[in-house]
Amino acid sequence: MREFSLRRVARLEQLAKAYLKRREEERENSLPEFFRQQARNILANLACLILHGEPQIDEPLNNAWERCRESAAWQMCREKHGDLTAGENVTPFHEIGVYCIARYFREYLLTDLPGADEIKKYNAIF
Repeated sequence: MREFSLRRVARLEQLAKAYLKRREEERENSLPEFFRQQARNILANLACLILHGEPQIDEPLNNAWERCRESAAWQMCREKHGDLTAGENVTPFHEIGVYCIARYFREYLLTDLPGADEIKKYNAIF
């Protein structure tokens, strides 16, 4: 009976090791995807600022963001689709704002730009 229990424990240990190894690999593989998504969000925010905020070299980016929000394209988009940026105080310089504005820009503003795919549209902006 004791030998049976020892074999069972050894088998469970092997399964646990395999499971933990698999979980570690999944975690390592998902981390780069997280960073890619963060970079895409920042890229979308920057494109939005350039396209509709016309940033100047010696001014704070907040000024460009205000021009972006006041632009005709942004106002028309808000009238048509609503304000998905979670309020007036959200900026592309705030953690939640980065996500909200990037999503809004990609869904409603980027789609109207010329270009076959997202990369070509971004290339046209930059």
